[in-house]
Amino acid sequence: FPGVKIVAHPECGLVARVQAEDPDKRLVGGCRLCPYMKMNSLEKVRDALACPRPDQVVTVDEAIRLRAAASLERMFELAPPGASRPWNLALTPS
Repeated sequence: FPGVKIVAHPECGLVARVQAEDPDKRLVGGCRLCPYMKMNSLEKVRDALACPRPDQVVTVDEAIRLRAAASLERMFELAPPGASRPWNLALTPS
């Protein structure tokens, strides 16, 4: 979309990477360094998903979960054909 400006406040470095990959995009963003994000690793995420501690479990109202799942499903619908869907979101009440 010519002339469209996208405002983003992602993790540091993401705006520069996106602009390098697609120089036609006009992104405006600041560096919002989150020290907690730097403490994560794929192994820690895997372990938390496989066997979460009680303080790692978040419970949300079923209506909110269904709305969030529908939003994620819509993002996958907009993804390029063949994009992987890493989980089953179960849009029906659990």
